[in-house]
Amino acid sequence: MVNIEALINNYQSKHKEGFITEEIDYMINHNFPDIDISKFDDELVGSAIEVEGGDWVNIKSDVLKALKLAGKINYKNIKLWQK
Repeated sequence: MVNIEALINNYQSKHKEGFITEEIDYMINHNFPDIDISKFDDELVGSAIEVEGGDWVNIKSDVLKALKLAGKINYKNIKLWQK
């Protein structure tokens, strides 16, 4: 079984603090196509922070929590989602 925490924590994101929207969208589209996206988005409302350079990111632990709460994740279908 793939360890989703390791996938989140080891992802080479643009910012060490977390994921920009494009990274989250890529991850969802390529690894979690059946996730309840509205539940996922609801979990992330208000959790973004602004980092140096003006980007807004969602903290990795918040993304992990949102993934878990948005529904069942089929671990067999998870791929490493590095570009």
